[in-house]
Amino acid sequence: MKVGIFYTDVNLESRLRYVLDFIEHHPLNLKKTSFSVNQEEEINISYEKNNNANRDFFIPKQEKLFSSKERFSFSNNLYKQSDKLLHSVESVIKESDQFFNAGYFGFDILESIFFHLSRVEELDLKRDQLNDRGQIKESDILVVKNKIEKIPHVDIIVESFLETLTEQPIQKTTGVTVTHDIDFIEKYKSPLSFLNITAKSILKTQKIKPIVDQYLKTRRDKTNDPYNTFLELLRKEKSVSKKIYFLVGGKHKFDNTYSLSHPTFLEAIKLSIKRGYDIGIHPSYDSWKSEELVIAEKKKLETAIGKEISISRQHYLHFDIEETPSVLLKAGIREDSSIGFTERIGFRCGTGFPYFLYDFKKEQKSALLELPLVYMDSAAINESKETTTPLEEMTKGFLLTNTHNTHLCFNFHNSRMDESLAEGRLIKKIYTDLFS
Repeated sequence: MKVGIFYTDVNLESRLRYVLDFIEHHPLNLKKTSFSVNQEEEINISYEKNNNANRDFFIPKQEKLFSSKERFSFSNNLYKQSDKLLHSVESVIKESDQFFNAGYFGFDILESIFFHLSRVEELDLKRDQLNDRGQIKESDILVVKNKIEKIPHVDIIVESFLETLTEQPIQKTTGVTVTHDIDFIEKYKSPLSFLNITAKSILKTQKIKPIVDQYLKTRRDKTNDPYNTFLELLRKEKSVSKKIYFLVGGKHKFDNTYSLSHPTFLEAIKLSIKRGYDIGIHPSYDSWKSEELVIAEKKKLETAIGKEISISRQHYLHFDIEETPSVLLKAGIREDSSIGFTERIGFRCGTGFPYFLYDFKKEQKSALLELPLVYMDSAAINESKETTTPLEEMTKGFLLTNTHNTHLCFNFHNSRMDESLAEGRLIKKIYTDLFS
């Protein structure tokens, strides 16, 4: 179906076209709806400040994100569409309203989509107070402030918009990508590492006996190391998209080094290839603004595995929306999976589906494909502790909310399934229940 969008006076037209392109290629666009600009088609939409034209539909133009690069303050307003609740991004606060009524959409759905996808709010937030890792405080992000990050707002808007145009319901089972970050190869490198772990466990008032038993078992046979969980971790299913990212460099205190000739690493690579995983780089903490570091670490891993690498996820999700994409592209990376939360689970981008980022320096669609990270084990553990919600209950509730019309990228670390820890046993059970 062809749809004409009619508008005037859009200063940053590339942003609007970016959104139209995103909707055209969205996996929920089952009827292959396409858009033309200021050209009569089967269906025609007026995108203006006021509805003075005789068109089939009207979208009110907000004239903020597509008109200026200024800093704007936005709120989230609630709209209803049959059994759906939709959240807008607007510069004014409104009472709850209808998403669509008699040809009129209730808010500027195009700027709302751009807000979430482009991460334009992070350009402003990074100029404010950052956390102790130099990153944006997640609590300052609009969806987190409004406690609505568990919902894929962009996917719901696209779904409702296309259903309105086509007059047909859309229902697509939520897809899944399972991923793993390999920060560590072994837990017990030496007797000193055992003493350090024991000391930390005492400070956290954790039971010591399981750690002692674990260490003695590993001393007898290195393959018993609790971080060597690859046989259980790496999935055999062919129907699930699978990716694994290895951390192979870095000198920051948050980085970790392991030998690429280590038997466990070699077995992990061999098993990853056998079970159909895409192998990627997990660029070190300081690499987010350094193409030299990404290139060196990528080349190191490529040499070790004998394959070219084009996918990555930043360590600690250390990612700058303005700078990191160009760093990765210059290093030969074509797909990233770093835009997610470290302190909670949910949709930072408003969508779970892969999509191309926006390049603010060039004001155009970026060549970097983003696979949004939606559920990370460490983030789930942190949120469970902060909210005192049992980990399994929180996970089940999130999954039940998102059974259709989005995509879920999971990240489970080999080092998080440590059975000497209660949270490790829980994560292992959640993972097994999800993918067994």
